[in-house]
Parts: sequence; C-alpha cells; structure tokens
Amino acid sequence: MLKALLFCGLVGLSYQVVWNTADCGQGGSGPPGDVQIVDGVESADGQWPWQISLRREGLFGFGHSCGGSIINNKWILTAAHCLSATGDASGYQIEYGMNIRDTGTLDDPVRYIRHADFDSDSNENDIALIELSGTLSWSSTVRPVCQPTTANIDGRQSVVSGWGTEFSGGSVTTELRHVQKTIVSNDECRNSYADIFDSSLCSGLDDEGDSCQGDSGGPLSINENGRWLEVGVVSWGRGCAVPGYPGLSYQVVWNTADCGQGGDGPPGDVQIVDGVESADGQWPWQISLRREGLFGFGHSCGGSIINNKWILTAAHCLSATGDASGYQIEYGMNIRDTGTLDDPVQYIRHEDYDSGTNENDIALMELSGTLSWSSTVRPVCQPTTANIDGRQSVVSGWGTEFSGGTVTTELRHVQKTIVSNDECLNSYTSIFDSSLCAGLDDEGDSCQGDSGGPLSINENGRWLEVGVVSWGRGCAVPGYPGVYARVSSYLQWIIDQN
Repeated sequence: MLKALLFCGLVGLSYQVVWNTADCGQGGSGPPGDVQIVDGVESADGQWPWQISLRREGLFGFGHSCGGSIINNKWILTAAHCLSATGDASGYQIEYGMNIRDTGTLDDPVRYIRHADFDSDSNENDIALIELSGTLSWSSTVRPVCQPTTANIDGRQSVVSGWGTEFSGGSVTTELRHVQKTIVSNDECRNSYADIFDSSLCSGLDDEGDSCQGDSGGPLSINENGRWLEVGVVSWGRGCAVPGYPGLSYQVVWNTADCGQGGDGPPGDVQIVDGVESADGQWPWQISLRREGLFGFGHSCGGSIINNKWILTAAHCLSATGDASGYQIEYGMNIRDTGTLDDPVQYIRHEDYDSGTNENDIALMELSGTLSWSSTVRPVCQPTTANIDGRQSVVSGWGTEFSGGTVTTELRHVQKTIVSNDECLNSYTSIFDSSLCAGLDDEGDSCQGDSGGPLSINENGRWLEVGVVSWGRGCAVPGYPGVYARVSSYLQWIIDQN
C-alpha cells in the first residue's frame, strides 16, 4: 500500500526562477496549531485551491484515484506510481476547482511524464507531471501552489490535503480534508525505513494525523509569510498514522545537486575588453546556437542549459517563423565545431517580444535528446537574490572580440559589474523593469555572437544566471553598459511554457 509524501527536483530553469511568485500559494490558513486529528479536518472552500483529483478510468467510468497539485496554468504535479507505465493519458482526467469530489471542472490531459528513473520497488523518484489540454484561469478556487525556497525544513509544521481514506482500507472521502504534520529529518526517518534517499522527505509524529490511500500524489505544504509552498508529494509509508512510521516525501529544489558547478571565472583584477580564454568545463552550461545558412550550419548566438531538455536564449536569435529545423544546439565543448549536436524540436519566443525596443528578449528551445551531466555538460542555477546591483558577474560566449570582428573559435569570458537600472537610464531610453545592465567604462563586454548567452553571478561556489545577453551600443563603448533580459522578470513565463 502506498501512502506518504515524496518530492523531486523539477526541471531547473535558469532565469532567476521562482515558482509562480505573482499568484501562487494564496489559500487557507490550514488547521490551528493544536489540531492533531488522525483522519484530518474538513477543508473550507478554496482553502487549498491547487489541490486536484486525479481520476482514473475503470469498469464503471472515471473515479478518484490520486491527488495532485497545480503548479502553473498547464501542468499538474503528482506521483509516478499514480500513473501507468504505458504513457497513455486517455485513461485519466483531472478534476479541479472544488472541495466536493465530482462537482469540479474536468480536463482531459494530453500527456504525462513519469520520472525516467522511477523505481516501483523502492519508490525512488516517485514524481510525475501531467500536461493539461486546457489553460487554467486563476480564481478563488483555482490557484497554483508555490515552490519551496528553504532547504532545511526539519521540524517545520506542514499540511497534507486530499480525498484519501480516513483509515487504512477505508473508502475515499467526498469532502476535501487536511491534517497537520511535523517534518522529520531523514536521519530520524531511517530509524523506521531502509529506503530513505536524499530526495526523500518524511513527516508525521506518533500523535499526528497522516495521509492515506487515495492521497498519493497530493501536496505536503508549509506556510511562508502567508503563502503555501509545496515541499512534498504524497508517495508511500507503512499504513496510515502508524506510530513510529512517518509519511515520506520527495524534496522539491531546483538543480541543487548538479547546477552551477563550473570554473571560478576571471580573477578580480582581470578587465579585458575582448575577454580571456575559458578553461575546459569552466562554463559547462554554455551552448552554441547554430543557424543554417548558404554553407551549412554555423554559430549565430549563445544560450545556456537550464535542465536536461531546455535551453534559454534570446528571442532575437530566433526567427518569427517558429521553424526549429533551421537551428542546431552544440554543447559540451570550448572549441566550436567539436561538441555534440542536437536538433531542437521546437522553440518558444516570448509572445510580447518587441524587436524595436528589445523588450521581452527571451526564448526557450526544447532539445530532441535528453542531456546527461558530465564535467563539460551541466545546468546553470537559478538566481536566488533579487537585489544584485553592484555585484560582479561574468558573461561568456564565442562572440567577436570587437564590433564588426569575427566570432572566436575558443570560448571566452569577461567580468562585468552590474549597474542599476536608474544609472543605465543615463545611457539608454529603452530600459524596462525587466532589463538588467552590466559593465563599467573600464570593463570588458559581450559583442556580436554572444547574444542569448548567460550573465552569471557566483553564490557560495555555484553560478546563477541573472541575465541573458540582449543588446547594447557597440561593444565596450564607454558610457554604454550592456543590456540583458533580467531573469527575475520572466519566472512565470518560463514555468508556463513547460
């Protein structure tokens, strides 16, 4: 019997990505601190507006089988064990926007994706995504849950919700219910279970309530400053509220294990207009975006790996036609034309990109293959700090070493100081809240062929992408910083595309 909570690191999108910051996590307040009831308490209407019922087709039609959560207006997060290995989405429905089952709105999902390494024996990687056929609109009863922002949550109070049974072997409930649980450290949880992984999360003390059959896939959430953040997905456990056996979860973080591990960047005293040559594997997220021309494919722009299926780049690097067949992604190299090639299946330019002002100069490209991490192939991290004015950053690419020059063969990088938007407005008029400027008069700069590449800062030894190379006046022209798409302004947009 499967019960409990498990969370996985979702795809890392590196554009100061936080999860649904504008609309997420606005629901009820959860149970009072002194409420500890094994079978939970009934939830108020709209208290957990991200909660969905995953319905599975059976002999008598569709019926509730698992829970799940809305993470953006196109995707549902749930558990892999709730979905068959066949990949056929026609046997499932998503019901949302209700507390009473069978009274909500139905969606017929177009596909689902179980984690490629899900192990049904150990329940490792028990995580899955379901793509809706429709696009959700937010209301008091339909809203996304937020992503977690804190890694160490041991001992925190959390809430799990669902329509699961009130005792092991019982019937699923009609009304949505919830119960409060204390998060338990993995070390403590190993006293109860053998199969506890770093990606597992345990919750529930002996005198607390629990999730049960029918709750699988649903959210375990904590409250941060009035918003609810999902930290676990119901996975498994021993029975329901059995003393000494907490429920289990899979932690949600963004590429913390693999992202941002590259070189140290240039020394602090290196300021060279045309940059310095990069060491092998120093910027393993850097890709070359190749465009088809008269003589075949050749380098045209940069970009960055944000997870094993997606590349982040600039909208102006891609044509308005939407035809991905004219592009290639080259990765895993410092010397151009020596890396691995991928033929992307699609690209998505920001729908409000303005080629006149360069506003919203951001795009995503979906790879046909799935990347494997190595010393030369690795994703960049999402930024975690909003105020970065005055910080040191690094931009990398194969762009020209001076305006009008030829693109380089070797990957190069240069250090730049991030400039406030108010200061940048002294040089340009088309500076938006979504813009980011970098570069003092005596510093290097990006140039032609660097567009779409990453501007990154170092946080505790990891590199976080804060900008995407967009435009500027010339290259390293005094008084004119380089202009980038500001990562933090496109978080929701990036989430909505995936």
